[in-house]
Amino acid sequence: MTAYIEGYCTGWTAYLSSCKSINTTIEELLPQAHTLAEQARQGLIDRQMRDFWLGYHHGRMAARAAVAQRREKSL
Repeated sequence: MTAYIEGYCTGWTAYLSSCKSINTTIEELLPQAHTLAEQARQGLIDRQMRDFWLGYHHGRMAARAAVAQRREKSL
C-alpha cells in the first residue's frame, strides 16, 4: 500500500468516525474509500509523508462528499 492510499483511507476513516449522524457503518464505506484512493493516486510518484498527507486530506473530502450524497438520497 502506498503512502497516498494509506493517508487517503486514514482521512476517510477519520472523517466518518467524527460524523455522528450517518446511518452507514464505516466498514460499509471503507471499500469505496480504497477504490477511490487507487484511482486518485494514479500518476503520482510516491513521496512518502507528503503523499500521506495529500491522501489524508483527499480522503476526508471524499468521505464528506459520500456522506452528503447519502443524506440527499435518504431525504
